[in-house]
Amino acid sequence: MVASDGARIGSIRRDELAHATRVAVASVLSWWLAVEAGFSSVPYLASVACLMYMQPSVYQSLARAVQRMVAVLLGVGLAVALFTVAGVNAWIVGLVILVGLLAATAMRLGPGGSIQIALSGLLVLAVTSVDPGYPGQRILETMLGAGVGLVVMLLASPPAVSPAERAAAAVVSQANLVLRRLGEVLADGWSGRSAEEVAESARVLRDMADDARVKVERASESLRFNPRARSARPSLEQARMKMEALHPVSRRAMTTVNVMNEDTEDTAPMPNLSRLLTEAAQVIEAYGGWCDAPTDPEAGARLRRDLAAADEAWSHAAALVERRWRERPERWLRFGMLLPLCGLVTAEARRGLQSGPPPVRRR
Repeated sequence: MVASDGARIGSIRRDELAHATRVAVASVLSWWLAVEAGFSSVPYLASVACLMYMQPSVYQSLARAVQRMVAVLLGVGLAVALFTVAGVNAWIVGLVILVGLLAATAMRLGPGGSIQIALSGLLVLAVTSVDPGYPGQRILETMLGAGVGLVVMLLASPPAVSPAERAAAAVVSQANLVLRRLGEVLADGWSGRSAEEVAESARVLRDMADDARVKVERASESLRFNPRARSARPSLEQARMKMEALHPVSRRAMTTVNVMNEDTEDTAPMPNLSRLLTEAAQVIEAYGGWCDAPTDPEAGARLRRDLAAADEAWSHAAALVERRWRERPERWLRFGMLLPLCGLVTAEARRGLQSGPPPVRRR
């Protein structure tokens, strides 16, 4: 059964199904090639290498393969040397484990690689007395499986940029919504009921921004060493520019709303702050449009117009509230943070605009 969002088949995501398929195909190919090459009639180590080394991205797979191959070579070499000198006994087993673990720690092989040297050494000690050709077989089949896995990843691993694109676009929409809703609430006067609604929207924005930033980093990793990275990089850079601007805004919005909710007193309408928040929301919407269409002259012109309007609204609101709240520090502490929030929106959008347009995606 296909889920309604089109991203799942039952409880399995499509990217998970695709990765499992790549691993299965690589395991079959490595087994067949090992048999054809005469390594063994049952070359299970080649398929095991595919299972152990293949990761969701090309970069992760390459890093894991290099890490584990180094560990296998060291483990096999250590065990062969000790087996040749002293055979197999409890002391030799303990020495292989001790040296293997210490070597893995010194080389920073990570959680998975930390036992690989010792494990390879133990397998060699256990099997070599029965099958003297096992050390060479382990190295050859492991190298074959790792190589086949990398080739399959290079040929069949698409860049995972779409989740980052969708997440960044959703953050733009939610940030726009939060600021507009704040403006609507202040236009009617702040109340306890509206405070709960705005606080929930701000929490959603913060969580969405955190999730989107993680997805952008995952997408960036999926492009490393990927042959199709060039065509996908513009889309990723557009998503990254959105998040670089809006992630700090999401954090500031949550802090601002929390401070405003520390006092439950209702207020009279604040039309000037309402207008400022609406103009800041316009900037967010225009910035998202400019990131999506950086070569469109109208998108850039709209962003500049909205920035100018927001600057004017900020100056007007700041002068007005300074005059009216001069003798009311509690009102400054509660609602004054809206000024730096809107200032942050325009500053981040202007910084992105001045840094130059993101690359244009290829259709």
